Amino acid sequence: TYPYIDEKSTFFHKDTYFSSVYRLYINDHKIRCFLFSIIAKIEIAIRSLFNHHMIKLTGDSFWHVDSQHFTDFNDVETALRKVITRIKQSKEEFNEHYRNKYCNPKSQSFEDAPPFWILAETLTIEQLYTFMKELNQKDIHKLNKFSRKLGFNSYQSLIHNIGCIKDLRNVCAHHSRLWNRNLKATNGTRKQLKFSPAHPNRLYD
Repeated sequence: TYPYIDEKSTFFHKDTYFSSVYRLYINDHKIRCFLFSIIAKIEIAIRSLFNHHMIKLTGDSFWHVDSQHFTDFNDVETALRKVITRIKQSKEEFNEHYRNKYCNPKSQSFEDAPPFWILAETLTIEQLYTFMKELNQKDIHKLNKFSRKLGFNSYQSLIHNIGCIKDLRNVCAHHSRLWNRNLKATNGTRKQLKFSPAHPNRLYD
């Protein structure tokens, strides 16, 4: 009902019909479903490529339990413990197989943490964003090179846009209003667009 209500009086505008409100609601639902399916593919792609890049960069499939790889390990540890709890409760075959046969050889504090290529399958986009955002950027040139493979000029631009995707994904997942919502503006993507948006951080019907 947002576009049909007068902000000052809080009453509906004249000639507002239920059918108009309902049509807008249905269109908003369709946009959310459309975007959610695309976001799922983007999330899987980033998760897979980041996993491959970090294991290749560090030479260690347990790099995620080593605090030296992060600028601030507190948020990472919180995310890590949450995903470990989910893995321990998981009925997925690959998680059960690891739990029954292996343990983490690199850290007693995180002995239940599997290698990142297993962990990545259970990460939420929020947790993935935390790992990427808090990553120590001493090898920034390699991170920038990785980001360019995904179409971004820098690692900072990649992180910013993953944050945008995360917020957009949460709006879609929780069935919130997306139409005309003031979203976080993307970074470094305008040149790649075929059409320049009049409002880069809003969706209009």
